[in-house]
Amino acid sequence: MAQAFDVRNILTEAFKKTGVEWHIKGVLNGKGNLYTLSDDTKLISKVFELVSFPIIVKAMEPYIKKWETEERQTVYPDLTLLLPGLVPNKIAIDIKSTYRRDTNSVAGFTLGSYTASLRPPYTKNIRYPYTEYLEHWIVGFVYSRVPGIKPEVTSLNHYDKVIAPITDVEVIIHEKMAISF
Repeated sequence: MAQAFDVRNILTEAFKKTGVEWHIKGVLNGKGNLYTLSDDTKLISKVFELVSFPIIVKAMEPYIKKWETEERQTVYPDLTLLLPGLVPNKIAIDIKSTYRRDTNSVAGFTLGSYTASLRPPYTKNIRYPYTEYLEHWIVGFVYSRVPGIKPEVTSLNHYDKVIAPITDVEVIIHEKMAISF
């Protein structure tokens, strides 16, 4: 099945157009309390997912029949785009993040286990059988940590004084196989 669109180009342009600066500082509750974020990698990764899903879905809507998110934590992928047509008719999109250890290295992306969805019968820890996916994409975020940030609760009125726990966010979009080498 040939597709008439370039996922990488569509998503790259969508992220450029959003203007998201990634200076995410915390979570706001209904009483106006801001719970500031630490640089915990699981927390930061979830924030990237939450902000990315609407950007990806909006950009891909003209090309897809529908989309599904995966709520189970250890199941691949984070987002499945269903295309019209016969199987394979799905695009897997996984949101990944990693931090810079220094100016020359990153901690690395975890891309999943070979012992799961990549071995026969290709159905373990994956939303649909691997063979139903036409393409596998990673939307990755590489960021720098801001040292010394401690979580606290503050008023939304003091938002401008809160320091974001990450900086220098770079968005990368590649086919999963290209990142795995």
